[in-house]
Amino acid sequence: MYVRVLIGILLWLAVHIPAAQAAGPVYTQACGGSEFAMALKSDGTVWSWGSNQQRQLGYDSGGAVVSFPTRIQSLHQITDIACGATSGYALQADGSVWVWGRGAEGQLGLGDTQQKNEPTLLSLSDVTQVEAGVHFALFVREDGTLWAVGENQQGQLGDGTTTSKTSPVQVPELSSILTVAAGGTHSLAVTTHGHVYAWGSNSYGGIGNGGAGPPVTTPYWQSTLANIVSVSAGNDSSFALDGNGQVWCWGVNTYGQLGFGDTVRRYEPTLFSALSNVASIHAGGDYTHARLSNGELWGWGSNWSGKLGDGTGMDRHSPVQIQMEAVQFLGSIKSNFVLAGTIDDLLYSWGYGAGGVLGYGGGSRALPGLVTGTMTTAKGTASFSTVALPSSLQSSATLPITVSDLRGYNAGWTLSVSASPFYWSGLDPTTGNSSLIASFPASSLMINGAAPITVLNGMEIDAVHGPKHLPGQTLGTTSVPIMQADAGYGTGRYETAMFLALAVPLTVQVFQAAPASSYEPGDTIGLLAGTYTCTLTLTLTSGI
Repeated sequence: MYVRVLIGILLWLAVHIPAAQAAGPVYTQACGGSEFAMALKSDGTVWSWGSNQQRQLGYDSGGAVVSFPTRIQSLHQITDIACGATSGYALQADGSVWVWGRGAEGQLGLGDTQQKNEPTLLSLSDVTQVEAGVHFALFVREDGTLWAVGENQQGQLGDGTTTSKTSPVQVPELSSILTVAAGGTHSLAVTTHGHVYAWGSNSYGGIGNGGAGPPVTTPYWQSTLANIVSVSAGNDSSFALDGNGQVWCWGVNTYGQLGFGDTVRRYEPTLFSALSNVASIHAGGDYTHARLSNGELWGWGSNWSGKLGDGTGMDRHSPVQIQMEAVQFLGSIKSNFVLAGTIDDLLYSWGYGAGGVLGYGGGSRALPGLVTGTMTTAKGTASFSTVALPSSLQSSATLPITVSDLRGYNAGWTLSVSASPFYWSGLDPTTGNSSLIASFPASSLMINGAAPITVLNGMEIDAVHGPKHLPGQTLGTTSVPIMQADAGYGTGRYETAMFLALAVPLTVQVFQAAPASSYEPGDTIGLLAGTYTCTLTLTLTSGI
């Protein structure tokens, strides 16, 4: 009797390729408030973590801190998110907005000042963008109008008053709005013509009208700026990015957050020449980050609790490069921590870590570290390989596997296949050809890490050596820790790699008739000598 066996195993390894290769949902946006954070994924789901004292996480945690990303189950098809100090906002694909958390200043826009414990629908339609300041929010609508709600003591709503509003009001004199930014107590807007408007607190020159003074309660046109594509607002500091990748800065500069190498305020928009080819600019409360078109990340300003991410607590009056590669986006955060997504679909956090806000179960850190969770995305495919078993029973052999992805990461692993025991069941092979099904018992497959992984900058990540058993099963997916990937300072990657194994039933084809008495259900059979093919596919397991 000749037996031919096809073994299919699905294995997964933490390596890196561009997001376009991902099989699962990936990060597209993140934001943070006072000790809480949110992240949006490409499948329209929203995840939150951190402090939940005012239900800013959007679900009931029993008042407890949530240290790891947890999905807000009631939200679907979300395209944009925003975080106030302790309130949350989510824009749905149909233009509707959901709000929750603290409402004491009217910032939820529901006509009252009540806290909302779960996402509640706002009566404002056709919204295309939502932004949140400390206790107020801005909404851009499809018709190009801008609406505002919440605290207004500094005129940050732009309606000509300093009276807070519990329902959204239209910001007068503005039309054709492209994008907006909400700072601590002031606001910025860009029109489709590239013009910039500012209003709200002007105690330190954040409006850019030539001096400091009382609140500016209606939009002020920055006539010296043109071709602006985006803006960002900190606590009394303002930034505008033009279409040529140049940044203009003005406002408070106590910690060097304007990046000019000093602590002198700027009362009018001033060209920031330290960096070029800027793709996006992000103002924190008293610090700033810039993402360049090549994916580099730079930071300056206050470095309290390591929020710049350079590994120190030293304030920086000029930009310093943060050791991260291929940064794709930064979170909109006015507090003392930072969230950043990379091109390989990972989310990182650093800075002040109170309340579990960094999303990894620990406290403050001055270097980028991975936000942990259970996101899985496809990363590459190993070469087809074969293994020859030398004898008919109690056989085993090793299968060398070389794995590489599209960005140059590679690893060598050894797959051990043990032939015995396998249990069969199926048709009685009395006459003709029949099919038998055999399942892997426990410990029948093992994987040994045989080589380091080499990352792009040349540093190596050592694999955990020693056998890792793949639990026997007919169907299902099993997580098997295979290595700890910690490349150390200089790579910006701190992650745990996992192999996921799918134990597919063996299909045993009988080519020659055999007496029925030759087999009994539950009998142990071994693999005959021969060549068997293993196909390997890789995915990343980390992040949300």
